[in-house]
Amino acid sequence: MRRRGPLPFLAAAALLVACTACGGDDPQATLSGAKAVGATSVVRAVTTTLGPAPGVDAPASPAEVYQRLTDGLRNLGGVYHAVRTRTAAIGGTTRTEVWVDVARNLGKATGPTGAATTAPCFGAPAVVTLVLDCAKVLHDNGSVAIDAAMREGKPVIVLVSKGGALPTDGPPELAGTYRRTVFLDAASMMPLRVEVTGDAVGEVPLAVDSTTEFVWDVLPAASLPDAFFTPS
Repeated sequence: MRRRGPLPFLAAAALLVACTACGGDDPQATLSGAKAVGATSVVRAVTTTLGPAPGVDAPASPAEVYQRLTDGLRNLGGVYHAVRTRTAAIGGTTRTEVWVDVARNLGKATGPTGAATTAPCFGAPAVVTLVLDCAKVLHDNGSVAIDAAMREGKPVIVLVSKGGALPTDGPPELAGTYRRTVFLDAASMMPLRVEVTGDAVGEVPLAVDSTTEFVWDVLPAASLPDAFFTPS
């Protein structure tokens, strides 16, 4: 059943997780560099404020998310081009640039994930996973909560997943817990922002929070060189 109205899994106001072992740490410190934290929790401010989105139908399943996204890419009438800027507690700031021509099933990415392999996801063409990584939506538990909301005055689709292992953009040698929230434009289904909060458990527990912002546009296919999508 599709849901409408307030999100059942996110507060409408900014969420603040209380710290039991951090003293007077700055709530924003985890966004600027790695820092040791207590084993229980870390002060965090999730600054995205969400409200109800009357009349906006959320996808009923991840398969519908990817079907809508594929349709949205086809409706662009050109090549999807995006710059993703990720700011992480571990690893600092990185940028990835992506081009996807879904009509010809062609894609290219440069940056930290430029060499990532793609595979079909819920029946969507493989290149669609360059826009929205299937593994990072589902993670290891294979489930995701989906709802509609208003963010900064615009309707969005919100995907929330939790797990007991760090998402794939974290250091592979670390284990811990995480919560990932993905915001998609409700009309086009293009990704807008990803927020991750999590604690890595090890000899020195770390906060592994990150945010990723997407800036995207549409390029005419004819504006790219003939061999643009051919691997070098």
